[in-house]
Amino acid sequence: MGKQEHNPWKDVLKRAMTDPAYRKALKANPAKVLAETGVKVDKGTEYVVVEQTPHKVYLVLPALAEEGELSDEMLNKVAGGYGQRGGPKGFDSDDRWPHV
Repeated sequence: MGKQEHNPWKDVLKRAMTDPAYRKALKANPAKVLAETGVKVDKGTEYVVVEQTPHKVYLVLPALAEEGELSDEMLNKVAGGYGQRGGPKGFDSDDRWPHV
């Protein structure tokens, strides 16, 4: 098998789950902290961090397609695989958190 590509988003999530100071900085200035962690940050894009709790879960919807249909590129960005237990890739059907 080929070498797996490094995913800086995993670094962000792992660190945010264990480092309170990093978590606070990420919520205060997401674009700056994401860029410092190696995430490609697009100029002109607003980055918003929300914090889930045991009683509040956020569902993030992709932007609407301009002509009512997603391009192949957009489908690849938003489509997730399914894990062994039937949930979205990275989630088990009885878990709330992705397995990072």
